[in-house]
Amino acid sequence: MNFLANCSFPQPLAQETPKVPKPAAQQYKNIQALKEIPADQLIPTMQFIGGALGVDCEFCHVEHAMDKDDKKESRPREK
Repeated sequence: MNFLANCSFPQPLAQETPKVPKPAAQQYKNIQALKEIPADQLIPTMQFIGGALGVDCEFCHVEHAMDKDDKKESRPREK
């Protein structure tokens, strides 16, 4: 008597291709650094950096205009 003959086994799910998130440079304006990180990680990364430095967003960015380069603190350091 074959017990496996009456069993039904689940079929493997079709492999879905993972969605590759857009890089930050494609979703946000005027990205100078962190261009290649996934766009959904840009804001948490910037919050981490601000927290580590002990500053608010407005230290580097113009309030309500994050894409402007009006503050020297927002520009990448020269090499």
